[in-house]
Amino acid sequence: VFVETPIEKANILHLAVVSRKHDTIQKVMSLEEAAGLARGVDIEGNTPIHTAMQIEQHEIVEQILTNLPAGFNK
Repeated sequence: VFVETPIEKANILHLAVVSRKHDTIQKVMSLEEAAGLARGVDIEGNTPIHTAMQIEQHEIVEQILTNLPAGFNK
């Protein structure tokens, strides 16, 4: 299944998800800015987790959720 993701407003985490780059996702999630990137929405209002679900990449969803920084929901 291929879902075209508009590049407008997409952040590096969105792009890594669409590209299915697990190593890049891991590196991004280790950044201080990881929470903000995980919360970021593209032009369609989708977070990187929404995008991963749309392209049926459940392992990526788990990878992002597992590596969210403490206090993410605050």
